Amino acid sequence: ITIRNRTIVKARSVGKNYKPSETITARFISDGLPLKKTSFSQPNEYYSSAKADILNDNIGGITNYRSGTWLGYDSDTVTIEAEFHQVQNIKSVLINLLQDEGSWIFMPELLLVYYFDTDKKEFTLFGQEKFNHNQAGEKTCRVIELNTSHKVKTDRLKFVLLPLKKIPGWHSGKDQHGWLFIDEIKVY
Repeated sequence: ITIRNRTIVKARSVGKNYKPSETITARFISDGLPLKKTSFSQPNEYYSSAKADILNDNIGGITNYRSGTWLGYDSDTVTIEAEFHQVQNIKSVLINLLQDEGSWIFMPELLLVYYFDTDKKEFTLFGQEKFNHNQAGEKTCRVIELNTSHKVKTDRLKFVLLPLKKIPGWHSGKDQHGWLFIDEIKVY
């Protein structure tokens, strides 16, 4: 199987006189631009990692939030900074988030991505995404992609995520603070 930028593989086993297995789905994402370093807000002590490169180690998170591949947050704001070895042309960014509402893990209220404008010497908005929490979603790893239509040259990115501060009324944790779990960022 040749994997280009992104490939989804679905597989199941079948055999004579046997019931077919369940279908398993795996998503493969090509590596992005090499990062010099990443830094991030301090996660909750139970869902943290000593690995400095946990967000770009190419070990993607699975739907088990206790797998050790996720950073878990129960704070109001999460900030991630990514630095490149040199100025790069950027056209898209990906971030992998966990959605497991049964475990009180929600998509953020808002995701903002900024790039450092080397001419203006300030951070400028690259893109944003707001998330709807009106109904339950499936337990899944969600890869969120933000693209730009104009040329962006930068040596740094900043991700700002605002976790869900009040779990919606349809959930048993109504009005409590939601969790946010993050793993893997890719830049293209």
